[in-house]
This record gives sequence, structure tokens and C-alpha cells, in this order.
Amino acid sequence: MNIVSLNVKAALDAVGTKPDDVVIARIYITNSLTSKKLEEVMPPFLDAFEGAQPCVTGVGVEALAAPDLQVKMELVI
Repeated sequence: MNIVSLNVKAALDAVGTKPDDVVIARIYITNSLTSKKLEEVMPPFLDAFEGAQPCVTGVGVEALAAPDLQVKMELVI
């Protein structure tokens, strides 16, 4: 998840926005959306947003684009 958080920061920088500009964040997580999985995913996610609080939706999915991908984050600014 740390890689996803770093990618979020890089993506926001690339388009000249900040975490406060994010309105919606969707987190797609493979292998079922459990409380244990959320406890693992949320701390780095929250760190990436530096205190900003967008609307967050967690979505459990069967798979992502490649077998080794486990988390995908989609942002709406």
C-alpha cells in the first residue's frame, strides 16, 4: 500500500493539485474487503492525504489488471 500512497502523491503533484482538492477516493482491494485488510490499507492511505478528508469508498474486487496487483486507488478532483 505504501507504493499506492506514493503514487497518489506523485499523481496529485503531476496535475498541480493537493490532497485537499480530492473530492472522492475509491480504493479497490482484492481478495475480499475485510476489517483486517482495511486496517492494513487505511493508515498509509490517510498519510497520503495529509489530513484532508475526501469521501472514501472501499470496493472489494475479485482481481485487478494484473495478478500481482492487490490495491488500486481512484481519485476524483
